Amino acid sequence: MSEDDYTKLMGFIRSYRSAKVLQLIGYRDRRTHRVAPTVDHAALGVVLQSLPPGQLVPVFSSSDEPEFDFLDLYATAKEVYAHLLLIIDGINGIVHA
Repeated sequence: MSEDDYTKLMGFIRSYRSAKVLQLIGYRDRRTHRVAPTVDHAALGVVLQSLPPGQLVPVFSSSDEPEFDFLDLYATAKEVYAHLLLIIDGINGIVHA
């Protein structure tokens, strides 16, 4: 691999981890490994609370504000996947040059 191709490849790899990607990964991780986060309607979600032993407070409660807005998530996903497509296309250009 030439130095120029290596530099391009590393540029593509390093450009992937952006704030938008981390936001989308954070949503995915919360959706996968925890109680599903609320999107658009806070009343449809629950908040788990840790309580000291012996307390008689409800374990589930609802939040006043949703944790995510669908249109924001959608816009972020569109931007992330468009960038990912450019990365894949760029890597493909290096591999098949």
